[in-house]
Amino acid sequence: MVPVQSVEDQMKAVLDCVVTEDKMPTDLSTTLKLFINKLDECSRSSIKRCKERSLEEAGQLLRKIPVKQLQCLEERLLLPLIRLLVAMQMQMFNIASRKLDQMLQHLAEVNRLLVFREIQRCLCTIVGKDQALSIGDLQRACMFLEDSSIGRELWREACPSLLDKVAELFPVILEQEGLRNGPLCYQAVKVCLQVFQLLPGEVAPLVWEKEQGSLAVQSILQSLMDIILGQCSNRDTRLLAGTTVAMLINTVLEGGEGGAAAWSLLQVTHSEPWRLCVGGLQVQCSPRSQDGVDRLAVSRGLLTCCRRGILVSQVDNTGVCHRMLMLTDISSSFVLMEFSSANLENVVSDSRFSLLLQTCLLLGGLFPLVSALCEEKLDCHYYVFEGTVKPNQCVYMCFCKCKRNESKKYLSIKSTFIKTYV
Repeated sequence: MVPVQSVEDQMKAVLDCVVTEDKMPTDLSTTLKLFINKLDECSRSSIKRCKERSLEEAGQLLRKIPVKQLQCLEERLLLPLIRLLVAMQMQMFNIASRKLDQMLQHLAEVNRLLVFREIQRCLCTIVGKDQALSIGDLQRACMFLEDSSIGRELWREACPSLLDKVAELFPVILEQEGLRNGPLCYQAVKVCLQVFQLLPGEVAPLVWEKEQGSLAVQSILQSLMDIILGQCSNRDTRLLAGTTVAMLINTVLEGGEGGAAAWSLLQVTHSEPWRLCVGGLQVQCSPRSQDGVDRLAVSRGLLTCCRRGILVSQVDNTGVCHRMLMLTDISSSFVLMEFSSANLENVVSDSRFSLLLQTCLLLGGLFPLVSALCEEKLDCHYYVFEGTVKPNQCVYMCFCKCKRNESKKYLSIKSTFIKTYV
């Protein structure tokens, strides 16, 4: 196995290549030296703002070099430069990592295959290893998902492999108290969240096509529900898991199936074991802790992640979920399509509209859940208050054209927040 070079060693190697290259034009050589010096400044600095400034200046220098001039560089000069940027990106996150991604995109205009090949090699070191994923592997996977446009594009192809590795990791984590309550579990949940959020097109067929339901995704869903329901005692991880399950539901292409899954998730209020159905996936849920965090995680996740079509979905007497209310945005005005022949005052007083308000997911399911949480003595009131704001924002977005006095009677669900602020 070839030893991995440090960023400092790679920096020196790239600079040596530039210095010893006789055929390189003087202006190109000078600019590249300045560029590498700025990268070196960034690498040595421990102050975030200084790092970002050095990277910004490095990016400006690189963009000054015409693509045609960079295309004259041989692969033996270009490849070490690409590897250096990727190595630095794997050590940094957020703004700094995105600035490095912009530089790699610029070099991709010079040699797209070379950049893609190098990043793909890094992804293979994550999903191609025989051992379980480490926290470093998970952090790098997150970085290539969130902060690397090229990495995200390559993850689309490797999405099943990544999900398989995460599915293998969760049982190992949940078996040991130290792991399930620590940063490794949180990071594993975060990877799932980013995959579901950023690669919905790749995830959706694994969930919603009943003939192709993925065992890996089902295993992940089972682990996420175990975390939400109390197998993990870390509150932040449980809340993140709630958001992740809601994001999985949000990958649905048609609101009806997503609404049915969201309604199924509201069984979290049950004290007895229950079954969660999300598309073609089914998992058994056994409550372990009746501390309210499970219900908070679910309600917060659904309100934060789900599209409007899911939030206004309704379950009929047969248990079939469908969209009773179709909302569209025309010139910033929400129109109630099903009642388009009536004026708005008549819509609000229509008995069918009253029934909808009582039975749609947002008002018939989530409002009562959040209301009950408000009245309980929990040690996480900040999150509960945040949960009360979300449904009211959703109601405003969905029903903002209803007269205040008329709609008020339909929103008079027993809620501390509603009583106080409406």
